[in-house]
Amino acid sequence: MDQTSVVRIANSTIQDNSEDGVYIVENSSARIGLITASQPGSNTIRNNGGHGISVLGSSNALIMGNTIDGNSGDGIRVARNAQANVGRNLISDNGGDGISVSLGAGVTLPGQQPNQTDSARINRGFGVQCLVGGYVDGSIGTLAGARGPKHFDVGCIDYLNP
Repeated sequence: MDQTSVVRIANSTIQDNSEDGVYIVENSSARIGLITASQPGSNTIRNNGGHGISVLGSSNALIMGNTIDGNSGDGIRVARNAQANVGRNLISDNGGDGISVSLGAGVTLPGQQPNQTDSARINRGFGVQCLVGGYVDGSIGTLAGARGPKHFDVGCIDYLNP
């Protein structure tokens, strides 16, 4: 989706695409997996050739209650001044990081609804990685990767709870 689009994705399976499973860009907004507080709608986003979900270019997303696994890139990528609230997801077995944040983007991980990684199927990068001026706030939950639970470069702000 692009150019100030708005979308809700619920109760869907998004799989086997040659590129990203979900691609949100250009000031767009998305709810992925949560329709309203009283109406959850989980999705399965798996086996895509790129990232599971990309939120880019000043877009924003609420990503709650999904299974995001087996994607070639990151499970969730948030970059270029985008923002996402990410909670209650199972993020496992992705080729990159579970969650990647970069280029002035921000991610909030609600502590009361932590994200998880299946310990038998960890992500190949980090659980959470932040590069080039981003921030991550909240609770890391059990997010894990082969390279460690988290990595922040000197330009990123780490507000993760211990």
